[in-house]
Amino acid sequence: MANKGPGTNGSQFFILFAPAPHLDGKNTVFGQLVGQEAMETLEKLEAVEADAKGKVKGEAKIKNVTIHANPLA
Repeated sequence: MANKGPGTNGSQFFILFAPAPHLDGKNTVFGQLVGQEAMETLEKLEAVEADAKGKVKGEAKIKNVTIHANPLA
């Protein structure tokens, strides 16, 4: 998650399909996808057209999320 900037009171969330070293040390990693359905959803998001900086050109929505306290325990 990253703050959009001073005075914006907004945040950006990065859901990554591959390593993004340009984000290392700048943002907090706080989640992990679990299960095949989650990976299929990520693949659909990854297929959405984006510009050279990775910003989505159309619309991409996540309709629901399930949060597990510790899915790997």
